[in-house]
Amino acid sequence: MLVPILICAQGVFVTLRSSENCRIQFRNSGVTVCFSEKLGSNRPESGCYWAYGTPKKFSPPLLDQKQSESRGSEKRIFHHFLVRRLSPAVPPQTPSLLRQWEDFRILVSKRITQHDPSGIFRRLLLDEKVQDSGERFQEQDLRLKGWVHHFSAAGIHLYVLISVSMSLAFLLFRAWNVDVSVAQNLARVLALTLGIAAWALAGFRWGWLRPWVVVLIRQFLAWRGIRIRWWIPLILALACEEILFRCASLIGLDVDSDFLMGRIHYALAVGGGLAAIESLRPSKRRTLGPIALSLGSWWTTAVWDLIHSGFTSIWTPLISFFSLGLMVGILYPVTLIAVLTGVHDLSWVADLSVVLERISQVQDVLQENGIPIWIQASRSSAILGFVLSAGILLIPHARKRQVFLGALTLGIVLSFLLQSKKPGIRISQWDVGQGDSAWVQSSSADGKIQTGFIDSGPGSRGVTLSTWISAWSRKRIRQIDWILLTHLDDDHAGGLLKWIGKIPIRCVVTAQAHWFSNRGRRIQSVLSSNGIQMRSTEDEKLSPRCVPFPLVGPTPSKQAKKALGNEAMTGILIPLNQSRIYVNFGDADSKQENLLLREAKNILDPFRKKGGKVIFKISHHGSRFSSSREFLKRLNPDEVWISSGIGNQYQHPHPDVLDRLGLQKTAVFRTDLSGAIDLPVRLD
Repeated sequence: MLVPILICAQGVFVTLRSSENCRIQFRNSGVTVCFSEKLGSNRPESGCYWAYGTPKKFSPPLLDQKQSESRGSEKRIFHHFLVRRLSPAVPPQTPSLLRQWEDFRILVSKRITQHDPSGIFRRLLLDEKVQDSGERFQEQDLRLKGWVHHFSAAGIHLYVLISVSMSLAFLLFRAWNVDVSVAQNLARVLALTLGIAAWALAGFRWGWLRPWVVVLIRQFLAWRGIRIRWWIPLILALACEEILFRCASLIGLDVDSDFLMGRIHYALAVGGGLAAIESLRPSKRRTLGPIALSLGSWWTTAVWDLIHSGFTSIWTPLISFFSLGLMVGILYPVTLIAVLTGVHDLSWVADLSVVLERISQVQDVLQENGIPIWIQASRSSAILGFVLSAGILLIPHARKRQVFLGALTLGIVLSFLLQSKKPGIRISQWDVGQGDSAWVQSSSADGKIQTGFIDSGPGSRGVTLSTWISAWSRKRIRQIDWILLTHLDDDHAGGLLKWIGKIPIRCVVTAQAHWFSNRGRRIQSVLSSNGIQMRSTEDEKLSPRCVPFPLVGPTPSKQAKKALGNEAMTGILIPLNQSRIYVNFGDADSKQENLLLREAKNILDPFRKKGGKVIFKISHHGSRFSSSREFLKRLNPDEVWISSGIGNQYQHPHPDVLDRLGLQKTAVFRTDLSGAIDLPVRLD
């Protein structure tokens, strides 16, 4: 059933997307509205009108993070509306210049798409958000490998475009024996004209003007006689973002702390790059400027990334130097001019996409051979690195610098000596959207920390690789010792294929029937080629070598290869201490839950006799076909965790299941509402 919505035309350019159903996108009263290309071209340009479509809710997965440490706080929800048809009362209108320009942008997108499978040139030229699925290599993957300037909205590539175009135009005019002052003025006019055309083609993204706002303020301060230090551009960039954020909040725009964090990242990239250029002597800026811009924009954002997300790409300076110099400085303006002048042969875009893909593949090979693409560090290490580098740069005298380094070294030694280890078992149900993944940390017999996962979350349309790496970094996970896949549905096992090659994995366990399925054989092939051990639930129950906790589920039999779906579900029980136990039965239905519970009786009963508490990760995300009233009465959990995605099409968790839990007065915690469910924090 289609739902009506009142849309009031926005007097700004729209955002282009590669999705067929969401080709044109813009914000309307806090809701992101999506049009297909045909409907989008027919929508009114002024006034308000009714449209009919499908509303959707979305909340990005937080993985190991909560929305807030306090209970009851809920995650931020984003509302989308997919328009299916317009009101019949909407009359056709003559397209304005603005609409004609939008149509031209869509036409350019169509011409480039066949030559640009990676979406890099569409991102540069049109700021088009290319859908990851179906592309040969994804935007998130390229970002991790250092290709940030091709996808960033910081505006550095527009700054480079105008700067390089100005220099090339000046040299060209001088070659034609044009007077120096005249050549400079003509070069400025041509470069600015090209820059404005690039800005308009990208939909007039105001954020792209960041570098030029900082440059103009810097020029004004210099004109007023203020001495410009090398760090002034960085301070100006951060101050501008803060002022814009405060103004947006005052006029009621939809901004929050997450929005500010993103703006700070852009400001650090712009300010750091311009500060690095400012630190050079004027005579060196033309030759060393690109190197300084690449290093400066990376250094500031790298420190921020390490503090905020726990990792950063070490390829970014090298890739940035190549991309800003060759791609943005030369190939970008050539493609821009060709598009604006109507040149139809854009085959070099396809050739360049192949080159970029080859470079990406080389990075993959290097990583497989032990050369990392990114580095991970704890927040304290990142802050320490920032303080160290800032002290070296800002303290001019050698004697004072030695005292500073000595005091810093002493502080590091004392922090390590006073640091205490946290023994015991930690478990957290991570927020992966509509899927399942639980992180388990325990100590082995010899005292070593072991890290394991129960399921790996969804693969398609799931958590991005960069989000996984951030979570691993925050938890200081450098290796995964074991992974238990309760079954091989994509929402439980899809993430594993993203992890392989990105973090060391020792072994993976699932039921024998799943290993013999078509999907299981494909996963086996990938695991085997990466030297990862594979074991079946049946073998692991008889002789544990991978998962250090009791398993329940399939037993060896002649029918094992024929068992499918919930009939081959693996469950796990994790004793947290003498009085608490965590129970996870994957996606088991009511029948299989009862079978798994019967097998787990010998483990659960001793806990119950001691007055122990059962923490149950509810089966199948709260499906009404699982967790029957009889089962819940037999298990009698003291606490239930539900892993599901907000607004999912399956209505998980189902109201019937929530009613059953309510009748038993069981405490319920949900990842779709509050993010990760972390045991140690809540059981203090």
